[in-house]
Amino acid sequence: MTAAFIDLIDLASERLGAAVVGANDEFFASKDNLIRPEAPLWREGEYTDRGKWMDGWETRRRREAGHDWCIIRLGVAGIVRGVDVETTHFKGNYPEACAIDVANVLMAWWTDVIGGPDYRFSLRRQTASHASTNPPISHGHTVPW
Repeated sequence: MTAAFIDLIDLASERLGAAVVGANDEFFASKDNLIRPEAPLWREGEYTDRGKWMDGWETRRRREAGHDWCIIRLGVAGIVRGVDVETTHFKGNYPEACAIDVANVLMAWWTDVIGGPDYRFSLRRQTASHASTNPPISHGHTVPW
């Protein structure tokens, strides 16, 4: 974890009460893996009834236009200061980038925090937010590109 993130509260922490409340697909691996606190694992040679064992969120290959998506209800509403996208074991068939939007659902607005095809994955990407999320946000929307 980078120094800029050490003192921040993880609003999307499962321990804080966050939950992944929706996703368009979770064929290979559960959307709930997105908010687990443990470091990612690679289990060589291990398979489930859906294919290779994965500890992240894994969808089927899309055959139609559009993007996969998931919505995370944060444990508590708060102001986004940064985003941590963990991609340690992304190998082979994976999206090249993602977008993250945030919302205050009580006030019915969404805004982007990081965005789209210009946000390229690396081993682990921690990015300070360039969007103002004041008032506090309650939900996040993730879209792999």
